[in-house]
Amino acid sequence: MPAELLKTRSQWQDIQQVKRALLPIQANNNLYDTASLTEKVKAMCTQHDNAPFSVVVINETEHKPTINEQRHLRMRNGLYARIREIYLCCGDKKVIYARSIIPISTLQGKQRQIKFLRNRSLGSYLFSDRSLKREITQIAKAQLKNNTIWGRRSVFYV
Repeated sequence: MPAELLKTRSQWQDIQQVKRALLPIQANNNLYDTASLTEKVKAMCTQHDNAPFSVVVINETEHKPTINEQRHLRMRNGLYARIREIYLCCGDKKVIYARSIIPISTLQGKQRQIKFLRNRSLGSYLFSDRSLKREITQIAKAQLKNNTIWGRRSVFYV
Protein backbone atom coordinates (compact mmCIF):
# COMPACT_ATOMS: atom_id res chain seq x y z
CA MET A 1 0.00 0.00 0.00
CA PRO A 2 2.51 2.74 0.98
CA ALA A 3 4.64 2.26 -2.13
CA GLU A 4 1.62 3.02 -4.33
CA LEU A 5 1.54 6.62 -3.08
CA LEU A 6 5.21 7.03 -3.93
CA LYS A 7 4.37 6.15 -7.54
CA THR A 8 1.80 8.97 -7.81
CA ARG A 9 4.47 11.46 -8.85
CA SER A 10 2.30 13.62 -11.08
CA GLN A 11 -0.87 13.42 -8.98
CA TRP A 12 0.19 15.48 -5.98
CA GLN A 13 -1.83 18.71 -5.91
CA ASP A 14 -2.05 21.65 -3.56
CA ILE A 15 -5.05 20.98 -1.37
CA GLN A 16 -6.73 24.27 -2.30
CA GLN A 17 -6.90 23.10 -5.93
CA VAL A 18 -8.96 20.02 -5.08
CA LYS A 19 -12.73 20.32 -4.75
CA ARG A 20 -13.74 18.93 -1.36
CA ALA A 21 -17.03 17.66 -2.75
CA LEU A 22 -15.13 15.20 -4.97
CA LEU A 23 -13.50 13.45 -2.01
CA PRO A 24 -15.05 10.72 0.15
CA ILE A 25 -16.20 12.10 3.53
CA GLN A 26 -13.62 10.18 5.61
CA ALA A 27 -10.77 11.21 3.30
CA ASN A 28 -12.08 14.77 3.40
CA ASN A 29 -11.91 14.87 7.20
CA ASN A 30 -8.35 13.53 7.37
CA LEU A 31 -6.83 15.31 4.37
CA TYR A 32 -8.12 18.79 5.22
CA ASP A 33 -7.41 18.55 8.93
CA THR A 34 -4.37 20.71 9.70
CA ALA A 35 -3.88 19.21 13.15
CA SER A 36 -1.61 16.31 14.01
CA LEU A 37 -2.73 12.95 12.61
CA THR A 38 -0.92 11.39 15.57
CA GLU A 39 -3.30 13.10 18.00
CA LYS A 40 -6.27 12.14 15.85
CA VAL A 41 -5.25 8.47 15.85
CA LYS A 42 -4.62 8.54 19.62
CA ALA A 43 -8.15 9.86 20.17
CA MET A 44 -9.55 7.22 17.83
CA CYS A 45 -7.75 4.50 19.79
CA THR A 46 -9.30 5.74 23.03
CA GLN A 47 -12.79 5.88 21.49
CA HIS A 48 -12.60 2.36 20.05
CA ASP A 49 -12.24 -0.17 22.87
CA ASN A 50 -9.45 1.88 24.44
CA ALA A 51 -6.92 0.16 22.16
CA PRO A 52 -3.31 1.10 22.87
CA PHE A 53 -1.70 3.59 20.50
CA SER A 54 1.71 2.71 19.09
CA VAL A 55 4.22 3.74 16.46
CA VAL A 56 5.71 0.88 14.46
CA VAL A 57 8.91 1.85 12.66
CA ILE A 58 9.11 0.13 9.27
CA ASN A 59 12.35 1.72 8.15
CA GLU A 60 14.61 4.53 9.31
CA THR A 61 17.76 5.21 7.34
CA GLU A 62 19.79 7.84 5.50
CA HIS A 63 19.13 7.52 1.81
CA LYS A 64 18.42 9.52 -1.35
CA PRO A 65 14.78 10.63 -1.58
CA THR A 66 12.79 10.02 -4.76
CA ILE A 67 13.17 12.66 -7.48
CA ASN A 68 9.64 13.85 -6.72
CA GLU A 69 10.50 14.24 -3.03
CA GLN A 70 13.76 16.07 -3.86
CA ARG A 71 11.86 18.55 -6.00
CA HIS A 72 9.17 19.07 -3.38
CA LEU A 73 11.83 19.74 -0.72
CA ARG A 74 13.94 21.83 -3.11
CA MET A 75 16.90 19.52 -2.49
CA ARG A 76 19.77 19.19 -4.94
CA ASN A 77 19.94 15.86 -6.73
CA GLY A 78 22.12 13.31 -4.97
CA LEU A 79 21.80 14.72 -1.44
CA TYR A 80 20.88 12.31 1.31
CA ALA A 81 18.02 12.66 3.76
CA ARG A 82 16.83 10.82 6.83
CA ILE A 83 13.92 8.72 5.57
CA ARG A 84 11.54 7.40 8.18
CA GLU A 85 8.58 5.15 7.42
CA ILE A 86 6.13 4.22 10.14
CA TYR A 87 2.63 3.02 10.90
CA LEU A 88 0.45 4.70 13.51
CA CYS A 89 -1.51 1.87 15.11
CA CYS A 90 -4.49 1.26 17.36
CA GLY A 91 -3.81 -2.08 18.96
CA ASP A 92 -2.87 -4.40 16.08
CA LYS A 93 -4.60 -2.27 13.43
CA LYS A 94 -2.41 -0.13 11.14
CA VAL A 95 -4.32 3.14 10.77
CA ILE A 96 -1.90 5.57 9.11
CA TYR A 97 1.24 5.05 7.04
CA ALA A 98 3.70 7.94 7.22
CA ARG A 99 6.87 8.55 5.23
CA SER A 100 9.01 11.44 6.43
CA ILE A 101 11.90 12.91 4.45
CA ILE A 102 14.23 15.06 6.55
CA PRO A 103 17.18 16.68 4.77
CA ILE A 104 20.40 15.90 6.66
CA SER A 105 21.26 19.61 6.69
CA THR A 106 18.26 20.32 8.95
CA LEU A 107 19.30 17.80 11.62
CA GLN A 108 21.38 20.32 13.55
CA GLY A 109 20.86 22.14 16.81
CA LYS A 110 17.45 21.53 18.38
CA GLN A 111 16.26 19.50 15.37
CA ARG A 112 19.05 16.97 15.93
CA GLN A 113 16.77 15.15 18.40
CA ILE A 114 14.62 14.00 15.43
CA LYS A 115 17.29 11.35 14.83
CA PHE A 116 16.43 9.75 18.16
CA LEU A 117 12.64 9.46 18.01
CA ARG A 118 12.65 5.65 17.93
CA ASN A 119 9.01 4.59 18.44
CA ARG A 120 7.66 8.12 19.00
CA SER A 121 5.87 9.91 16.20
CA LEU A 122 7.48 12.75 14.30
CA GLY A 123 4.11 14.53 14.46
CA SER A 124 4.32 14.79 18.25
CA TYR A 125 7.63 16.62 17.81
CA LEU A 126 6.55 18.85 14.89
CA PHE A 127 3.34 20.04 16.48
CA SER A 128 4.98 20.79 19.82
CA ASP A 129 7.66 23.07 18.31
CA ARG A 130 6.03 26.44 17.61
CA SER A 131 9.10 27.68 15.68
CA LEU A 132 8.39 25.29 12.78
CA LYS A 133 6.30 26.62 9.90
CA ARG A 134 4.14 24.44 7.67
CA GLU A 135 3.90 24.86 3.90
CA ILE A 136 0.73 24.24 1.90
CA THR A 137 -0.47 20.65 2.22
CA GLN A 138 -0.61 18.54 -0.92
CA ILE A 139 -2.79 15.49 -1.50
CA ALA A 140 -2.73 12.56 -3.91
CA LYS A 141 -4.70 9.43 -4.57
CA ALA A 142 -3.56 6.01 -5.69
CA GLN A 143 -5.48 2.95 -6.80
CA LEU A 144 -4.51 -0.32 -5.13
CA LYS A 145 -6.52 -3.21 -6.51
CA ASN A 146 -10.10 -2.26 -5.60
CA ASN A 147 -9.20 0.38 -3.01
CA THR A 148 -8.56 4.08 -3.44
CA ILE A 149 -5.84 5.33 -1.11
CA TRP A 150 -5.43 9.02 -0.27
CA GLY A 151 -2.28 10.63 1.06
CA ARG A 152 -1.22 14.06 2.20
CA ARG A 153 2.19 15.64 2.50
CA SER A 154 3.52 18.84 4.00
CA VAL A 155 6.86 20.54 4.36
CA PHE A 156 7.80 22.01 7.74
CA TYR A 157 10.47 24.71 7.84
CA VAL A 158 12.86 25.45 10.67
